[in-house]
Amino acid sequence: MALNNSKDKDQLNSYYNFIEKGEDLYNNLIKDDQIHIEKELADEYITRDSFLSKVSVSKGWLLFWLKVNRKGIMVISSSAAALLLLLMLFTPFVSNIPIDNQVSLQHDILPADGKVTIQLSSGEIIPIDSVSVISERISGVSLDKTNQTISYQNISEDNEVVNKKRLENTKRNVLNIPKGKSYSLVLSDGTKVWINSESSVEYPIAFSKDKRVVKVVGEAFFDVKEDASRPFIVETSGYQVKVLGTKFNVKSYSDDLVSATTLVSGAVDIISNKLNESISIKPGQQFTINSISGAVDVKEVDTDIYTSWIDNRLKLDQMPLNEIIKLLMRRYDVDFYFSDETAKNELFNGVVPLNDNLNVILWQLSKVSSLSFEIEGDLIIVKKRD
Repeated sequence: MALNNSKDKDQLNSYYNFIEKGEDLYNNLIKDDQIHIEKELADEYITRDSFLSKVSVSKGWLLFWLKVNRKGIMVISSSAAALLLLLMLFTPFVSNIPIDNQVSLQHDILPADGKVTIQLSSGEIIPIDSVSVISERISGVSLDKTNQTISYQNISEDNEVVNKKRLENTKRNVLNIPKGKSYSLVLSDGTKVWINSESSVEYPIAFSKDKRVVKVVGEAFFDVKEDASRPFIVETSGYQVKVLGTKFNVKSYSDDLVSATTLVSGAVDIISNKLNESISIKPGQQFTINSISGAVDVKEVDTDIYTSWIDNRLKLDQMPLNEIIKLLMRRYDVDFYFSDETAKNELFNGVVPLNDNLNVILWQLSKVSSLSFEIEGDLIIVKKRD
């Protein structure tokens, strides 16, 4: 995007001067934990309010952001990551910041706007907004549009329809999440499930009296209600996860070479379909399995990297660009082309919003790397700058 006049250039230079202070501010934060450092940063921000004219954020909000994110800021060691985090603080609220030619702009690129649907046991597929159709058939199903959650928790255990479903057992619903969306599901036992884009969860209206079984294609995070008498089992195409009560993430997309289960709390047993053996993992560990060879591995991980998506953000820790793009393509209707294949291996640290204008995300990535992005319709060309 070319700069058309001296005013644009002056604004851009002023903005860059402010951004260049990011590393100094970061160093101050980790050297001095006193409130006056936060106040200095807040004052620095307020003085630029005339430039960031569309930012309506109070000093109190900024101080709050610093307090709740201090741990995340302090653990990141590279100046590039620190700069990315500071960019993230200011740019998501601004729609008219001049952007240089590192990202060529044609139009805003927002997350894909597909429809979340439910496939009923009859095979009928209805949009989530028509949940009243389900409510009419089964008392107790509710929809929270604000928090994007459908719940079966209030279904009465003595409901005649529920008992019939238990006996038939084959009649299950499937919640389908399209590209660009995520959704939450509360099962009849109180277990909550966050479902990522391009994913589905198959589940019964009410669980049987001896076990609770669901199936996942794609990615989902589970906060399982504890019930010692009924183990909770998550089935994927390559393995099963068996728990009583715990929090964990399952990622098993059909186009992924490796599937993974990441444990946040509690304990789980994982049974591989190929090896027919049980593997136990502890909190902070991740189980992975290669879909072709069946090779399995268990390692220690930062669980937030694999679960941050439930808050519509992506935490990066030495993540190569090709992995970032794969995740972004589950949210946006775009394709990427690499003019230089080595660009795929560029590594990034920081935090990226998953529901932001894609232009903003690409600009942030370009500012902390040697990359540029050219947008031509729905195609994004990735180049290395000289």
